[in-house]
Amino acid sequence: QLVNHKMLHAIKSKGHLDITVNCNIYNKSNASDYKIFLREYTLDLDIYYQSEFLELEASLLKGEYEIFTLTDASQKIFIYPFIKVRLEGEFSNYIDLVPPYGYPGPFCNDPSFFGIGEYEFIKYIQTQNVVSEFVRYHFHYNSTLRFSRAIENEANRTIVIFDLLRSWDDIWKNDVGMNNRNYVNKLEKEGYRFEISNRTQNLSEFIYLYYQTMDNAGSSKYFYFEEQYFYQLFEKLNRKVMLSRIVKDGITYSAVIFFISGGIVQLYLNCRNLDYPKISATGPLYISIAKWAKDQGCKFVNIGGGNVNHPEDKL
Repeated sequence: QLVNHKMLHAIKSKGHLDITVNCNIYNKSNASDYKIFLREYTLDLDIYYQSEFLELEASLLKGEYEIFTLTDASQKIFIYPFIKVRLEGEFSNYIDLVPPYGYPGPFCNDPSFFGIGEYEFIKYIQTQNVVSEFVRYHFHYNSTLRFSRAIENEANRTIVIFDLLRSWDDIWKNDVGMNNRNYVNKLEKEGYRFEISNRTQNLSEFIYLYYQTMDNAGSSKYFYFEEQYFYQLFEKLNRKVMLSRIVKDGITYSAVIFFISGGIVQLYLNCRNLDYPKISATGPLYISIAKWAKDQGCKFVNIGGGNVNHPEDKL
């Protein structure tokens, strides 16, 4: 198995002259080289393209992460992160490719280079005993650029995005319903506060409320992360992970852990205080996060998708 796969060669693409491309495979063993690569190309990407997050996700899935990169002399770039998970039993020599939790589709800075990147990626995984691949595309990076070779693309889930490239006044009036606007104003007048931090002083409380929320929602075992995982998130991701809360008089009513990287905020885990069911603070918390992200110069906030594949899903 190749773990540090590098190649420099010439390929021929339709209608073009020979193109020399440089291919690298990054993983846990050479993660520092990947960080150098990102700096050299001045790339600031979403959390799913950060080696620290991929390492945590690989440990949860009992696999190994890799980041496939392809570049050429004109600074065209193709990047694709994935996790290798070995099949079990008699098929343990074979591998499935799965995405980390979220939307880590292939990133490419030039549409004309995307097909070349896909072609070279397939050539690589054909050397790796890979039998299947599952992709969740990135809502922004893959709005038009998607794989097309030996793959079937299907729509699955509608997600809710705050487009922060618009003015906050526009967002407040057109993206936030009147009931939510009134409720945000009501909570502010009554002394409820929005707090945000990348420190862990309130993390134990979050974990307690999170487990309660998962119990109440009847969530699958996958979402019951061990307590140490929450602390590892903040240790590994540092300023790329935040804990935000709606609080009053020392009581937390709702809280969210979210990622911030590449000008994109991705909501990750949320909870609410079930002892106060009449205080619906989740919506105001999401709106407060969007306002905070707008002030930080971010481009998008991804709240996430629903429970089922239907545009009218209430979640």
